[in-house]
Amino acid sequence: MKETKNNPRLIFIIIMDAVRPDHLSIYGYPRTTTPNLDKFLNDSIIFTDASSTSSWTPPAHASLISGLYPHQHKCYGDNFKLTQGIRYLPEILKAKNYYTLAISLTPYLSEQTGYRELFSDFIELWKKRPSWGISSMIKSKLFNLFNGSDNKTFESIDLIKKWIKKTSSDTPKFVFVNLITAHNPYKAPRKWNKKFLDELPGNYNKEIVKRLRDSGGYEFLSGKISADETDWEAVKIFYDQEIAYLDFQLGELFKFLKKENLFDPSEIFLLSDHGEIFGNHNLAYHTFGLYEELIKIPLIYKQRNSKGGARSNKPVSIIDIFPTILNSDKEFLNHDIHGYNLNKFQDIPDDRLRYFEFGKPGSIFKTIKKRNPDADISSLDYNFISVKKGNNKLLIKYKAEESLKFLYDIKADPGEEINLYTEKKEIASELEVELNKVFEIRNKNSNPEDSDLKKLGEKGLKKRLEDLGYL
Repeated sequence: MKETKNNPRLIFIIIMDAVRPDHLSIYGYPRTTTPNLDKFLNDSIIFTDASSTSSWTPPAHASLISGLYPHQHKCYGDNFKLTQGIRYLPEILKAKNYYTLAISLTPYLSEQTGYRELFSDFIELWKKRPSWGISSMIKSKLFNLFNGSDNKTFESIDLIKKWIKKTSSDTPKFVFVNLITAHNPYKAPRKWNKKFLDELPGNYNKEIVKRLRDSGGYEFLSGKISADETDWEAVKIFYDQEIAYLDFQLGELFKFLKKENLFDPSEIFLLSDHGEIFGNHNLAYHTFGLYEELIKIPLIYKQRNSKGGARSNKPVSIIDIFPTILNSDKEFLNHDIHGYNLNKFQDIPDDRLRYFEFGKPGSIFKTIKKRNPDADISSLDYNFISVKKGNNKLLIKYKAEESLKFLYDIKADPGEEINLYTEKKEIASELEVELNKVFEIRNKNSNPEDSDLKKLGEKGLKKRLEDLGYL
């Protein structure tokens, strides 16, 4: 159905921060973590080979709203600010007379980093609320009083409902929300924190798991604490509890849209910005690597008035959402865009190149050293860049004086443990040619501005970053 004055578009981009696809029952995970997604999104397109462009929030979100890779939008390393001169999706829609709403619970998506000016309404819930949202705050506090903290998920969903009701019904709308429910620390509200406990391994170290749940991953990275596979399996239980709670709140949003007769005509993009890693490659959470656990994401696309769903293994990317929403508006597309329209996903080539980048953030290094001043973190002291084509993935770890190269067959070796760089030199060389093009662009970029958020001086910023485990 085409958009008309009496049938305007309603677009949602819902980011489930740090959620892995292989922990969602809608993707076949054996634990029933997402019964509401299973129920409401069965008529959607479920992409089983979707990727981000990075392994953490700032570069991934910049890619999402620009349709560009990090070496193009320049938001990587310690540069958290959006680059001027790029046309971002929210401001394009705002210029086309959309009402646009963003709800952020992280300082990495904030007024300081350039997001506020892109939207008609921009709510930084970690900082303040709009006057029309006071009742949502009160309801949220009551919910938290009886259920425990929920990373403001209840309040975010309630604000979306209120905003939709208060804005004109004959105006197109765009809703962008980052829900950090499943982001560490992993502490689900009551009722949900009882789920899956019967699956806890019997011999895990309770003290270590408690610390890993509560942002102790940085202590693990620093070598201050150690954890074995059993401990990490226990941690995953608490991570899954958070996902189950997030699924409940998304179900509440979808019920509301159904009640208002808005669900069917809505376009919903449900995805994550990156994954999460639990001890593999001696890593925790979502930094210092571009392994599959970190870059594979769920991506579910509910089309407008969709009739019948699909499951696709086409290689898609977070950068594909930008051209999908703008569709035929080519005059608004950024130069050198590599994204595809997901409405025509069948046309995406199976041997598509997808790039991934991680520039080491100095602020995270400081956090690790703070947790363990004696830590030897030389193994983390690298930038990462990677490219995938089919089942082949080239990963390069580099710094000024050293470059380490790895080639993986991610189908035969999903854990990325066997380096085929020497054995399959021809494939490695072909992919290295592609990565060299990215290196050339990155080398031409001016040094990213050191915009460490702690230096921006916003009241409450330090506490929020501490709450998220970054300080």
